[in-house]
Amino acid sequence: MVGFCLLFIMLGIYTGGASFKSLFFGDRGDSFMDHYNSVIYNAVDPYENYVLYPPLATITYKMFLLIIPDSIFNFIVSDPTKLAQPQTLKYYQGFVFQFILFTVIMLTGFFVTVYLCKKGSGKEKILFAVVSCMTTPFLFMLERGNNIIIPLIFSMLFVTFYDSDKKYVRELALIFLALAVAYKLYPLAFGVLLFRNKQYKELFRAGIYCAIFTVLPFFIFYDGINSIKLMVGSISRVGGREN
Repeated sequence: MVGFCLLFIMLGIYTGGASFKSLFFGDRGDSFMDHYNSVIYNAVDPYENYVLYPPLATITYKMFLLIIPDSIFNFIVSDPTKLAQPQTLKYYQGFVFQFILFTVIMLTGFFVTVYLCKKGSGKEKILFAVVSCMTTPFLFMLERGNNIIIPLIFSMLFVTFYDSDKKYVRELALIFLALAVAYKLYPLAFGVLLFRNKQYKELFRAGIYCAIFTVLPFFIFYDGINSIKLMVGSISRVGGREN
């Protein structure tokens, strides 16, 4: 892995960065916009705004939205319901700072999680975390500014600790799985590990935790059943929304 990382960097230097282009999103000016767009969508009701994320994710984006000064936000954003927001917003410190904060927190969380989950010496754990950040999926995630790193962290913790000898650690693992599902629904598939091990009671409790973190916030922060219907409808017609 280290050898290929070095080769990757050398090729980038040799080609003047051209070799990196195939790794990233086709629109060269759209870097990090998964994050910026998602933050802006929460200036209004995100589910009225065709957002696909469960509420824990939208609440997180709302918190980062609150960091952006109103004067800067209103100067740049004329319509928060537009699918593609102005890419020029990345030139403004008021927008960029909250993204830097998000990135630093998530990368720190990833390194700490790798250190907890990876076997081996401390040096091996650090090396593994660094080379993992050089992989194509990880670089693409960073280039998009996507929040998938959050469910990745929680999924890693679940897979590592769901069969721990300690009862409280196993329970924490179930909560980690529920938190992963609360950001991206598809980590729910990791529940098959509990089913395979015939941990049916744990599977049932994981389902309860998932409901608490994924469904309950709809009724606390949003419009309950109506918001759920809007999210499901948005998922069913992904790609059909106009700019």
